[in-house]
Amino acid sequence: MKKIGILFTAALVALLLVVSVVGCWEQPETGPSLTIMVESSIVEAGSSFTVSGLNFKPGQKIWVDFKWRASDRSEGVTAYCEADENGSIHPVIDVPEDTVPGDYEVEVFTGNNVHDRKLLATLPIRIQARANVFTVVLELSVQKATLEEADSIIGVTVPVPTYLTEGYEIREIYLQPMMSGPPGVILLISDRETEKKLVTHTDAAGTRQRYELRCRMTMCIRWDSDGFLIPPAKAPVPKRGVKVNESDGLLMIEDDTNDLWWTWRPDPDDEGLFELKVSANKDIPEEELIRIAESVGR
Repeated sequence: MKKIGILFTAALVALLLVVSVVGCWEQPETGPSLTIMVESSIVEAGSSFTVSGLNFKPGQKIWVDFKWRASDRSEGVTAYCEADENGSIHPVIDVPEDTVPGDYEVEVFTGNNVHDRKLLATLPIRIQARANVFTVVLELSVQKATLEEADSIIGVTVPVPTYLTEGYEIREIYLQPMMSGPPGVILLISDRETEKKLVTHTDAAGTRQRYELRCRMTMCIRWDSDGFLIPPAKAPVPKRGVKVNESDGLLMIEDDTNDLWWTWRPDPDDEGLFELKVSANKDIPEEELIRIAESVGR
């Protein structure tokens, strides 16, 4: 009997370890396991997160509670849903903009009503401060690619920065069709996941769908084999001229970004050159933009 008790205790500890490590809860019952998890364990204040679950009974009532703290108060948010015909749930919880960054818990319940419910799972989530971002709009004609694919399509090695602000990295790469010549290359650079959604846009050209992205930094790169590129127009007015290694650049101010435009000729004996522009949120100092630009092609 003592041996059986030891084995049962060991099995229970193993189950608890699985819950704490993977961040989801599995129901120890006959039949398919009930699984509940937060799709993203790190979320920005002012955004939202989704709780996903599988193998519920169709129509099963589910409540998700999220208690949050502001600097002057503590409140809670509750989402209610019913499992669909496949036994799945996907309730969305909005995180208020004034939520204090830190570690929180999400509680998932089931029952007949909000006053008669049973706790199914307690899931960890971390709220971080809302990032200073700007919006970039891309047409559906853009093509997601790797650097190697971009090199092959354009016909030359695409230059990328070898230095980036701490925590930042190239997250995604897109090829943007141009009116003439090879496509332009767009690098999405960030210290966190880039939010992307499909939006319907209406202007003089009509109504169409486009991608809208919330970015921290972008770098646009265009290759011209004839070396014929035109500097940006006077609007926005350049703040000042700068040197990027041996090239002349323009440091410009937009409403939401600081931009640095410059050109780079990889082979001094060849006419072909790259036009580059790095745009960053206002948290990135101008000197940092120049440092990033100077690392391109090194």
